[in-house]
Amino acid sequence: MAQPASFVGDRGLRSFRDAVALSLVPQEIVADRNRAFSASVSSSDAAGLTVLGTSVSPIRARRRIAADSDDSSVFILYAVSGTGELAHRRGVERVAAGSTIVIPAAESFDVAYAEDTSLVFVCVPGGVAESYGRLHGPIRTVELGRVGRAVTSALEYLPVGGDPAAGTAVRAVVELVASGGASASTLRDRADRMIDEHLGDFRLGVGFLSAALGVSPRTLERAFDGEGVAHAVRQRRLEAAAVRLRAHPAAAVSAIAADLGFGSASRFAAYFRERFGSSPRDWRG
Repeated sequence: MAQPASFVGDRGLRSFRDAVALSLVPQEIVADRNRAFSASVSSSDAAGLTVLGTSVSPIRARRRIAADSDDSSVFILYAVSGTGELAHRRGVERVAAGSTIVIPAAESFDVAYAEDTSLVFVCVPGGVAESYGRLHGPIRTVELGRVGRAVTSALEYLPVGGDPAAGTAVRAVVELVASGGASASTLRDRADRMIDEHLGDFRLGVGFLSAALGVSPRTLERAFDGEGVAHAVRQRRLEAAAVRLRAHPAAAVSAIAADLGFGSASRFAAYFRERFGSSPRDWRG
Protein backbone atom coordinates (compact mmCIF):
# COMPACT_ATOMS: atom_id res chain seq x y z
CA MET A 1 0.00 0.00 0.00
CA ALA A 2 1.01 3.65 -0.25
CA GLN A 3 3.20 5.22 2.42
CA PRO A 4 0.96 5.62 5.50
CA ALA A 5 -0.05 8.98 6.93
CA SER A 6 0.45 9.21 10.71
CA PHE A 7 -1.78 10.92 13.28
CA VAL A 8 -0.73 11.58 16.89
CA GLY A 9 -2.30 13.36 19.87
CA ASP A 10 -5.39 15.59 20.01
CA ARG A 11 -4.56 17.39 16.78
CA GLY A 12 -3.90 14.06 15.10
CA LEU A 13 -7.30 12.79 16.27
CA ARG A 14 -9.03 15.71 14.57
CA SER A 15 -7.11 15.08 11.36
CA PHE A 16 -7.85 11.36 11.60
CA ARG A 17 -11.59 12.10 11.84
CA ASP A 18 -11.33 14.15 8.64
CA ALA A 19 -9.36 11.41 6.88
CA VAL A 20 -11.91 8.75 7.86
CA ALA A 21 -14.80 10.96 6.71
CA LEU A 22 -13.18 11.39 3.30
CA SER A 23 -12.04 7.80 2.77
CA LEU A 24 -14.82 5.84 4.53
CA VAL A 25 -17.84 7.56 6.09
CA PRO A 26 -18.24 10.49 8.53
CA GLN A 27 -18.44 9.34 12.15
CA GLU A 28 -17.85 10.60 15.67
CA ILE A 29 -14.54 9.26 17.00
CA VAL A 30 -13.42 9.43 20.64
CA ALA A 31 -10.02 8.24 21.84
CA ASP A 32 -9.36 6.27 25.01
CA ARG A 33 -8.78 8.86 27.72
CA ASN A 34 -6.06 6.70 29.29
CA ARG A 35 -3.96 6.48 26.13
CA ALA A 36 -2.28 9.01 23.88
CA PHE A 37 -4.01 8.75 20.52
CA SER A 38 -2.09 7.41 17.54
CA ALA A 39 -3.14 6.10 14.14
CA SER A 40 -1.90 5.55 10.62
CA VAL A 41 -3.76 5.30 7.32
CA SER A 42 -2.58 4.09 3.92
CA SER A 43 -4.46 3.40 0.72
CA SER A 44 -4.06 1.88 -2.72
CA ASP A 45 -6.23 1.48 -5.80
CA ALA A 46 -6.91 -1.94 -7.24
CA ALA A 47 -9.24 -2.72 -10.14
CA GLY A 48 -11.37 0.36 -9.54
CA LEU A 49 -11.65 -0.28 -5.80
CA THR A 50 -9.87 1.46 -2.94
CA VAL A 51 -8.14 -0.61 -0.29
CA LEU A 52 -7.57 1.29 2.94
CA GLY A 53 -5.31 0.05 5.73
CA THR A 54 -5.45 1.60 9.18
CA SER A 55 -3.86 0.98 12.56
CA VAL A 56 -5.33 2.82 15.53
CA SER A 57 -5.04 2.97 19.31
CA PRO A 58 -8.19 2.23 21.38
CA ILE A 59 -11.15 4.33 20.20
CA ARG A 60 -14.93 4.48 20.15
CA ALA A 61 -16.80 5.62 17.07
CA ARG A 62 -20.43 6.28 16.23
CA ARG A 63 -22.18 6.77 12.92
CA ARG A 64 -25.77 7.94 12.68
CA ILE A 65 -27.50 8.19 9.33
CA ALA A 66 -31.00 9.01 8.14
CA ALA A 67 -33.21 6.04 7.32
CA ASP A 68 -33.75 7.35 3.77
CA SER A 69 -30.04 7.55 2.89
CA ASP A 70 -29.36 6.71 -0.76
CA ASP A 71 -25.66 5.91 -0.28
CA SER A 72 -25.29 2.46 -1.88
CA SER A 73 -21.55 2.01 -1.35
CA VAL A 74 -20.32 -0.87 0.80
CA PHE A 75 -17.22 -1.42 2.94
CA ILE A 76 -15.71 -4.81 3.62
CA LEU A 77 -13.76 -4.80 6.88
CA TYR A 78 -11.00 -7.35 7.41
CA ALA A 79 -9.42 -7.39 10.89
CA VAL A 80 -5.68 -8.01 10.90
CA SER A 81 -5.22 -7.76 14.67
CA GLY A 82 -6.90 -6.42 17.79
CA THR A 83 -10.35 -6.88 19.31
CA GLY A 84 -13.54 -4.88 19.37
CA GLU A 85 -17.30 -4.83 18.94
CA LEU A 86 -19.48 -3.30 16.26
CA ALA A 87 -23.07 -2.77 17.41
CA HIS A 88 -25.85 -2.12 14.89
CA ARG A 89 -29.62 -2.38 14.49
CA ARG A 90 -29.63 -6.17 14.26
CA GLY A 91 -27.03 -7.13 16.82
CA VAL A 92 -23.34 -7.03 17.60
CA GLU A 93 -20.42 -8.16 15.44
CA ARG A 94 -17.22 -9.29 17.09
CA VAL A 95 -14.07 -7.77 15.60
CA ALA A 96 -11.09 -10.10 16.01
CA ALA A 97 -8.09 -11.16 13.94
CA GLY A 98 -9.34 -12.82 10.75
CA SER A 99 -12.94 -11.60 10.96
CA THR A 100 -14.63 -10.17 7.86
CA ILE A 101 -17.59 -7.81 8.22
CA VAL A 102 -19.80 -6.22 5.55
CA ILE A 103 -20.75 -2.62 6.37
CA PRO A 104 -23.16 -0.88 3.96
CA ALA A 105 -22.57 2.89 4.05
CA ALA A 106 -26.27 3.53 4.69
CA GLU A 107 -26.17 1.75 8.08
CA SER A 108 -25.70 3.32 11.50
CA PHE A 109 -23.34 1.70 14.00
CA ASP A 110 -21.33 2.03 17.22
CA VAL A 111 -17.86 0.50 17.32
CA ALA A 112 -15.29 0.19 20.08
CA TYR A 113 -11.73 -1.13 19.81
CA ALA A 114 -10.34 -2.13 23.19
CA GLU A 115 -6.70 -2.36 22.13
CA ASP A 116 -4.38 -1.35 19.32
CA THR A 117 -6.14 -2.59 16.21
CA SER A 118 -5.15 -3.02 12.56
CA LEU A 119 -7.86 -3.16 9.91
CA VAL A 120 -8.13 -3.28 6.13
CA PHE A 121 -11.18 -1.91 4.32
CA VAL A 122 -12.17 -2.65 0.74
CA CYS A 123 -14.25 0.32 -0.39
CA VAL A 124 -16.81 -0.74 -2.99
CA PRO A 125 -18.52 2.25 -4.66
CA GLY A 126 -22.28 2.14 -5.17
CA GLY A 127 -22.09 1.54 -8.91
CA VAL A 128 -19.81 -1.46 -8.44
CA ALA A 129 -21.68 -2.77 -5.39
CA GLU A 130 -24.88 -2.95 -7.46
CA SER A 131 -23.28 -5.70 -9.54
CA TYR A 132 -22.82 -7.74 -6.35
CA GLY A 133 -26.41 -7.82 -5.13
CA ARG A 134 -25.68 -9.85 -2.01
CA LEU A 135 -23.32 -7.21 -0.69
CA HIS A 136 -26.35 -5.15 0.28
CA GLY A 137 -28.37 -5.80 3.42
CA PRO A 138 -27.61 -5.36 7.12
CA ILE A 139 -24.19 -5.16 8.73
CA ARG A 140 -23.02 -8.74 9.17
CA THR A 141 -20.04 -11.01 9.68
CA VAL A 142 -19.27 -13.35 6.78
CA GLU A 143 -17.84 -16.76 7.66
CA LEU A 144 -15.34 -17.41 4.86
CA GLY A 145 -13.95 -20.79 5.84
CA ARG A 146 -10.26 -21.68 5.86
CA VAL A 147 -9.59 -21.08 2.16
CA GLY A 148 -11.61 -17.85 2.12
CA ARG A 149 -9.73 -16.53 5.13
CA ALA A 150 -6.43 -17.31 3.43
CA VAL A 151 -7.48 -15.37 0.32
CA THR A 152 -8.74 -12.42 2.35
CA SER A 153 -5.58 -12.24 4.46
CA ALA A 154 -3.70 -11.23 1.29
CA LEU A 155 -5.27 -7.77 1.67
CA GLU A 156 -2.73 -7.04 4.38
CA TYR A 157 0.15 -7.40 1.93
CA LEU A 158 -1.07 -5.53 -1.16
CA PRO A 159 1.75 -3.74 -3.00
CA VAL A 160 1.88 -0.04 -3.81
CA GLY A 161 0.49 1.03 -7.18
CA GLY A 162 -1.74 -0.59 -9.74
CA ASP A 163 -0.34 -4.12 -9.77
CA PRO A 164 -2.78 -6.24 -11.84
CA ALA A 165 -2.34 -9.15 -9.45
CA ALA A 166 -3.49 -6.93 -6.57
CA GLY A 167 -6.62 -6.01 -8.50
CA THR A 168 -7.37 -9.68 -9.12
CA ALA A 169 -6.91 -10.48 -5.42
CA VAL A 170 -9.22 -7.67 -4.30
CA ARG A 171 -11.94 -8.66 -6.76
CA ALA A 172 -11.66 -12.25 -5.55
CA VAL A 173 -12.25 -11.09 -1.97
CA VAL A 174 -15.31 -9.07 -2.98
CA GLU A 175 -16.75 -12.02 -4.90
CA LEU A 176 -16.13 -14.36 -1.96
CA VAL A 177 -17.87 -12.03 0.47
CA ALA A 178 -20.75 -11.34 -1.93
CA SER A 179 -21.32 -15.07 -2.38
CA GLY A 180 -21.84 -15.44 1.35
CA GLY A 181 -18.49 -17.01 2.15
CA ALA A 182 -18.30 -20.68 2.95
CA SER A 183 -20.93 -22.73 1.13
CA ALA A 184 -22.13 -24.31 4.34
CA SER A 185 -21.12 -23.00 7.73
CA THR A 186 -20.76 -25.54 10.52
CA LEU A 187 -23.25 -25.91 13.34
CA ARG A 188 -20.69 -24.41 15.72
CA ASP A 189 -20.25 -21.40 13.40
CA ARG A 190 -24.00 -20.82 13.30
CA ALA A 191 -24.32 -21.28 17.05
CA ASP A 192 -21.48 -18.83 17.75
CA ARG A 193 -23.14 -16.30 15.46
CA MET A 194 -26.45 -16.67 17.27
CA ILE A 195 -24.75 -16.33 20.67
CA ASP A 196 -23.18 -13.04 19.56
CA GLU A 197 -26.57 -11.78 18.35
CA HIS A 198 -28.37 -12.62 21.62
CA LEU A 199 -25.81 -11.92 24.35
CA GLY A 200 -28.29 -9.87 26.38
CA ASP A 201 -31.19 -12.33 26.04
CA PHE A 202 -31.92 -14.08 29.34
CA ARG A 203 -33.21 -17.10 27.37
CA LEU A 204 -29.82 -17.75 25.77
CA GLY A 205 -28.83 -21.31 26.50
CA VAL A 206 -29.00 -24.86 25.17
CA GLY A 207 -32.79 -24.93 24.80
CA PHE A 208 -33.03 -21.57 23.07
CA LEU A 209 -30.15 -22.26 20.67
CA SER A 210 -31.12 -25.84 19.79
CA ALA A 211 -34.70 -24.78 19.00
CA ALA A 212 -33.57 -21.82 16.90
CA LEU A 213 -31.03 -23.94 14.99
CA GLY A 214 -33.34 -26.91 14.50
CA VAL A 215 -31.17 -29.52 16.23
CA SER A 216 -31.42 -31.52 19.42
CA PRO A 217 -29.73 -30.23 22.60
CA ARG A 218 -27.43 -33.28 22.49
CA THR A 219 -26.35 -32.53 18.91
CA LEU A 220 -25.70 -28.92 19.82
CA GLU A 221 -23.60 -29.86 22.85
CA ARG A 222 -21.48 -32.18 20.67
CA ALA A 223 -20.72 -29.25 18.35
CA PHE A 224 -18.97 -27.50 21.25
CA ASP A 225 -16.36 -30.26 21.62
CA GLY A 226 -16.70 -30.78 25.34
CA GLU A 227 -16.58 -27.06 26.21
CA GLY A 228 -20.31 -26.97 26.84
CA VAL A 229 -22.82 -24.45 25.54
CA ALA A 230 -23.33 -22.73 28.90
CA HIS A 231 -19.59 -22.22 29.37
CA ALA A 232 -19.19 -20.88 25.80
CA VAL A 233 -22.04 -18.42 26.31
CA ARG A 234 -20.58 -17.18 29.59
CA GLN A 235 -17.10 -16.75 28.11
CA ARG A 236 -18.45 -14.79 25.16
CA ARG A 237 -20.45 -12.54 27.50
CA LEU A 238 -17.35 -11.93 29.61
CA GLU A 239 -15.30 -11.04 26.53
CA ALA A 240 -17.98 -8.59 25.44
CA ALA A 241 -18.08 -7.12 28.94
CA ALA A 242 -14.30 -6.58 28.90
CA VAL A 243 -14.61 -4.56 25.70
CA ARG A 244 -17.55 -2.51 26.95
CA LEU A 245 -15.97 -1.71 30.31
CA ARG A 246 -13.07 0.05 28.61
CA ALA A 247 -15.12 1.52 25.78
CA HIS A 248 -17.72 3.03 28.14
CA PRO A 249 -15.85 4.15 31.27
CA ALA A 250 -18.83 6.10 32.67
CA ALA A 251 -21.27 3.18 32.48
CA ALA A 252 -22.10 1.33 35.70
CA VAL A 253 -20.58 -2.13 35.98
CA SER A 254 -23.94 -3.52 37.11
CA ALA A 255 -25.65 -2.05 34.02
CA ILE A 256 -23.12 -3.64 31.67
CA ALA A 257 -23.52 -6.97 33.48
CA ALA A 258 -27.31 -6.83 33.23
CA ASP A 259 -27.22 -5.79 29.58
CA LEU A 260 -25.13 -8.87 28.80
CA GLY A 261 -27.48 -11.29 30.51
CA PHE A 262 -25.87 -11.65 33.96
CA GLY A 263 -28.64 -11.80 36.55
CA SER A 264 -26.28 -11.14 39.48
CA ALA A 265 -23.63 -8.41 39.59
CA SER A 266 -21.67 -10.30 42.25
CA ARG A 267 -21.59 -13.51 40.20
CA PHE A 268 -20.58 -11.48 37.16
CA ALA A 269 -17.68 -9.97 39.12
CA ALA A 270 -16.57 -13.43 40.27
CA TYR A 271 -16.70 -14.87 36.76
CA PHE A 272 -14.87 -11.82 35.41
CA ARG A 273 -12.05 -12.13 37.93
CA GLU A 274 -11.73 -15.84 37.17
CA ARG A 275 -11.54 -15.15 33.42
CA PHE A 276 -9.31 -12.04 33.40
CA GLY A 277 -7.57 -12.05 36.79
CA SER A 278 -8.97 -8.62 37.64
CA SER A 279 -12.15 -7.10 39.01
CA PRO A 280 -14.37 -5.28 36.47
CA ARG A 281 -13.49 -1.92 38.10
CA ASP A 282 -9.74 -2.55 38.09
CA TRP A 283 -9.96 -3.73 34.48
CA ARG A 284 -10.87 -0.19 33.45
CA GLY A 285 -7.51 1.04 34.73
